[in-house]
Amino acid sequence: MADLGCAGKFGVAKTVIMIAVALCILPQPVAAGSDEFERPQPVEPAKIHGRKAFGANYQLQNPVRSDGFLRFYKISTFYGSFDVIGDELLKVRLRELAALQLMDELKLDAAFNEGFDKAVGTSFGFKRSIKKPPKIKSQGNISGIGILFQNIEEKTKKPGEGVVAGSGRLRDVGRAKRIIAENFGVDPYSDFPPLAKRLRELSRAGMDGARVVGLSLAALPGVSASLANDKANTRALDLLIRNKTPRELKAYNRRLLIDMDIDEATVEGFLANAFYTISDQTALSAALERLADVSSRRLFLARAATAAHREVAYFHRRRAELLADFHERKSALKNFVLAAGFPLVQTQEDKMLIVFAVDELAWTANLAEAVKSINRSVEKQKFKGGLDLYLTGTATKKARMNFKKLNWNVFTKVEFN
Repeated sequence: MADLGCAGKFGVAKTVIMIAVALCILPQPVAAGSDEFERPQPVEPAKIHGRKAFGANYQLQNPVRSDGFLRFYKISTFYGSFDVIGDELLKVRLRELAALQLMDELKLDAAFNEGFDKAVGTSFGFKRSIKKPPKIKSQGNISGIGILFQNIEEKTKKPGEGVVAGSGRLRDVGRAKRIIAENFGVDPYSDFPPLAKRLRELSRAGMDGARVVGLSLAALPGVSASLANDKANTRALDLLIRNKTPRELKAYNRRLLIDMDIDEATVEGFLANAFYTISDQTALSAALERLADVSSRRLFLARAATAAHREVAYFHRRRAELLADFHERKSALKNFVLAAGFPLVQTQEDKMLIVFAVDELAWTANLAEAVKSINRSVEKQKFKGGLDLYLTGTATKKARMNFKKLNWNVFTKVEFN
């Protein structure tokens, strides 16, 4: 089966280790029969997502496992089977699948079909033309975020360390493909094989003339509104990605980050990391720019640059966006601070703030060690304003209880927009 994101490339078990690594922490052994820590139990996908557990061209397989940070999904589609790690990346995949469904249902006129046949050499029938993606080894039982937390007190890797060879190469995505992707509300640089193939085919057909590309857009009334639920807040980013080539985007992001007084080695390590799409890097850079009054942004980017899994890269992107939203819409932030090797943010009220895009936080051994490590670091640096943890997902009762014992305030299902 093909893997999406991190899980796709490295397997589920290693993935769990990697979110801990991304956050910096490895699982600790749990004594037999101990009830101090939780072991996340498998659950039916319908109990998590209701009717979204299946759609016109996909179905989430039962059961869904978790490492106490992110959920591990297996999704069966018309285009093959894929692994997806985490609710945030699942949202991306479901949006992409919705776009593929619309593409399959398009009723285009003879001019488009003629151009498509000429350019691609086949009819507009994706189900017949797509090949099942190659199998990729499963990551196992721990996500990259889980791994991130496992290694919190270990020495931080250098920016870009561990990045796959050749990751600095940029795919040449033409303007036609970028325009088509924008109108379907998807990333033109998506790492989802079926979507990447379909966008490539459509853009090749569109090369026959602007009128042909125009036909594909004219056939999509309301697509942007139906797929891109946050279009109003991301229009500038969408236009930037649409109007610039990959090389231009990379140069743009480099200038933006260096203007934040981030050293060149850190910037280049981040831009060379293949686990980010160029769109992810642009979104993360734009979010850091929105934190213009927050000092020491280099600490955040240095950690983001070491992402060694797809879900970890997306985790850092979402964390940057959430922090920017918090800064602009809830309460002003002051500066980034390293605690046990992980960048936290200090608020104007001197509280230490953590915002995580996790699914359901369970009180596992490695989370407990990570929290205690952060507490020791905060106490050593004599920050006394308290610790606030904001989660896009939820936390178990045991996790809430233990966070409270350790003087953390926990807020769940947060939105700052």
